[in-house]
Amino acid sequence: MRPDGEPPVARASGGERGTGARILVVEHEPLLGEFLVETLRRRGHEVTCAAGDEEALRRISLDPPDLLLLDIRMQGCDGLMMLPEFRRLCPEAPVIMIAAPGTPESAVTAWRAGAFDYLCKPISSRSLLHTIANAVTTKALEDERE
Repeated sequence: MRPDGEPPVARASGGERGTGARILVVEHEPLLGEFLVETLRRRGHEVTCAAGDEEALRRISLDPPDLLLLDIRMQGCDGLMMLPEFRRLCPEAPVIMIAAPGTPESAVTAWRAGAFDYLCKPISSRSLLHTIANAVTTKALEDERE
């Protein structure tokens, strides 16, 4: 933990960029999307944003991210229904689901579908950064083990 109470910046595996992870944020709420992008960029991550499933699929196929932040509710579809497709296109990238306060069943469904973790709105910068750091660190350890 840093002196300001935030987790240390986790670096993407490979190290060729010398920066944080490349993260794709798929969020239909513009204000939350801006908050997520700014919070992650300030921590050294390379962040792009997509408002819906089609844009996200296009971005993933052109340049697969190191990590996905995926809203359960997106323009045109349900994020839980899209999760298997994202996992198929980008099997190495951890997926963190974002949802409005809901039922524990949503979290279990997300984990069973391959999500790394699950965040409920409203999202604090501390919980966001902690979850991202855990995902990136876990992925780096898995890559190193292989």
